[in-house]
Amino acid sequence: MIYANGLTVIGDWQTIDHQTNQPSSVIHIWKWKGRFYGKVAKIFTENGHQVTDRCWSCKGKLRGKRILGMTILADFVAANSSEYTNGRILDPTSGEIYHCRMTLIDGGRQLNVRGYIGLPLIGRSDVWRRLHP
Repeated sequence: MIYANGLTVIGDWQTIDHQTNQPSSVIHIWKWKGRFYGKVAKIFTENGHQVTDRCWSCKGKLRGKRILGMTILADFVAANSSEYTNGRILDPTSGEIYHCRMTLIDGGRQLNVRGYIGLPLIGRSDVWRRLHP
């Protein structure tokens, strides 16, 4: 969905590793049947070493599945031109699934992704950078 102001969450987003402050992955977000989803489109190496590409911390049918290509964002709805709510995010490192909301910031060049348990006050935010604006 592209609003009159030209903003949309659809596209490719670069994530940053908290410990190294280096790019860790690219997430591709798309819309399907009125909801927004995101999958891991690319995984960067860490200091030249191959990153584990299987989700051994995941539970159920996702355990041991390849992270590359895995849907980690699901069921988001557009609340307005810049906020997407009621979604879920999978953290492949811990295998945990959290409630999530996403907000376009900096004129749509960045995406604030907030994962939380229960209330949004209790959680963590990451800022992703749009690729190919």
